[in-house]
Amino acid sequence: MRAADSLSAPEHDLVHALFDAALPDAVFVHDCQGRIRAVNQEACRSLGYSREELLGLTVADTTGDVDLPSAQLDWQGMKPGERATREGCQRRKDGSVLPVDIHVGVLDHAGERLYVTTVRETTWEKRESEARLKATFDQAAVGIAHLHLDGQLLSANTKFWEILGVNAEHQGALPASESPFNGQKWRMTGIESVLAGERDSVSIERSHPGYDGQTTWANVTVSLARSPTGSAEHLIVVMEDITRRKMLEEKSEEHGRQMDALMKEQLIAQTAAALAHELNQPLEAISAYSEVALRALQSEAVWSEQMQRAVLGCNLQAQRAGQVLHDLIGQLRIEGSDAERLDLNILVCEALERVRTRESLNFKATIELDPTLPPVLGNSLQLEKVLHNLLRNGLDAMLGAGATDPAFNIRTQRAKDPLMAEISVQDSGPGIAPELANTLFRPFRSVKKGGLGLGLSISRSLIHAQGGQLWFERDASPGATFRFTVPIADDN
Repeated sequence: MRAADSLSAPEHDLVHALFDAALPDAVFVHDCQGRIRAVNQEACRSLGYSREELLGLTVADTTGDVDLPSAQLDWQGMKPGERATREGCQRRKDGSVLPVDIHVGVLDHAGERLYVTTVRETTWEKRESEARLKATFDQAAVGIAHLHLDGQLLSANTKFWEILGVNAEHQGALPASESPFNGQKWRMTGIESVLAGERDSVSIERSHPGYDGQTTWANVTVSLARSPTGSAEHLIVVMEDITRRKMLEEKSEEHGRQMDALMKEQLIAQTAAALAHELNQPLEAISAYSEVALRALQSEAVWSEQMQRAVLGCNLQAQRAGQVLHDLIGQLRIEGSDAERLDLNILVCEALERVRTRESLNFKATIELDPTLPPVLGNSLQLEKVLHNLLRNGLDAMLGAGATDPAFNIRTQRAKDPLMAEISVQDSGPGIAPELANTLFRPFRSVKKGGLGLGLSISRSLIHAQGGQLWFERDASPGATFRFTVPIADDN
């Protein structure tokens, strides 16, 4: 039975005319055994056969990569209205092989099941290009998904599911209510302007509670794909996993808060200690003078007992105030607490990088690290604060002198004392005038305009608390060089 046997002659001629002229692709109609029952003119042209020759062949005769028994099982499993698509190849009459895209559909005609196969010719280059594109899509380092305009998932690569924390076996089992593409989850600020064609794309950083229980941060970019005619086709979603960056940012922010808290504590301590020191001297003088006056009063009978008690009270209060200040200085003294074994070379590199990124400082740095340097014992936060102060001071000095290319030389080495490690920080600035060198570490003696004069004083106190020394190298050039030492950790 032919597919068009039930048609009248005019109708039969019309179907064949449409079959031949209206379809640009090769079309084959075959039965469950693979016997070709009808073809269009394009099928004859592409394979080099006449219509009569093709009607005497099977699908296996014209297809270079089909296993007929397996194909029959696939055909029998297809439901009416269902379509199957695959890549394949066809063998021409002259023996040459063509790459093709194949689409198969089911047709019930006069009680017989037939299969309509549409074959579109492609090229090996195009197939290789598509294979490369698919491999790029599947193996991309970022998550990529194609969504329908209403948010329905069309396709997604492995990395996309990985970022969302969905295992491969669970991807198809997610209920619609839990789909990451459901409802408002993918509605973000600006998406309407993308859909309206006012913007090419919109990006946002957002967290995603993963189905594996882990929260992932991603930079999500949504753009609109258009057809050749300009109409909106689908959404392209690109997700970059930035969880590690977010964790580093949070860690850096916490580290910055600790550094700021340390600086505030030391500013208070150094200010109070400096005031106590300055006030202690006049109090001692008052106490001394009042003792002299008291002795003189006690030797002169003409002075009243009331006057003697007043002078004695002055002496006692001055001594009491001096003791209070002494106790205050003792309480504010920096203790070398929370010491740990540290790799000084790593600490220098990390501190330098944090200074650059946290304050957006732009400078060059030559780093000379002693690879044989053993671990040291110290407080990493306090040591980093000292390095920060020295770099900040040096950079201010260089920029203040009009330097356009500020640079540092930072070196770690074994100190002259074999039990100490040494770090030197040298800038390329104008250096420090000899008359100012003696007051560098005194509180409230700043060489910078508007400076408090506490940075170097605090830095020296922090190093002293860890058993080291901080000093200014007078004879070094160019620029200014500061050195400080840290105790080497005792391996015993």
